Amino acid sequence: MIVLQKDIVFSNERLMQKKIEFLTANPFSLFYIITDLENQENQNAYGNLRFPEPRIRNKYPKVLGVNGSKNWANHYLKYMDMYRKMGFATFEIQSFNSFNSRNVNSTVGDQTRVTTAMMILDSYKALEVLGTDKRIDIDNLAITG
Repeated sequence: MIVLQKDIVFSNERLMQKKIEFLTANPFSLFYIITDLENQENQNAYGNLRFPEPRIRNKYPKVLGVNGSKNWANHYLKYMDMYRKMGFATFEIQSFNSFNSRNVNSTVGDQTRVTTAMMILDSYKALEVLGTDKRIDIDNLAITG
């Protein structure tokens, strides 16, 4: 059974980010999410929650970022920074970092190490945790990656 861990476990004020851990799983395909999720291997994962500066709102729309096959390359991080400059809070899922959580640096040449189903489930599990944060306008959400 998958249980969410809703605690914010790390804060790095210099980077204005919070590391948020959550529990997900390692389904090979969408079939296993739909038919057998409770029997999938649990996986600890995390992401980095960041807010625009200066903080001028009580609630922020959110951009959920999912990394590419070579993890979080600099150009992906620049996009996330661009969204924050536009007034969005961002959450950078670490699917390698769920890749890093899964100890995977890259899936180039072997997409089975972190499957699309794993990244989709990571996204939904992250949203369940982020939905409890009063600063996030969960009804105004975009996903990129």
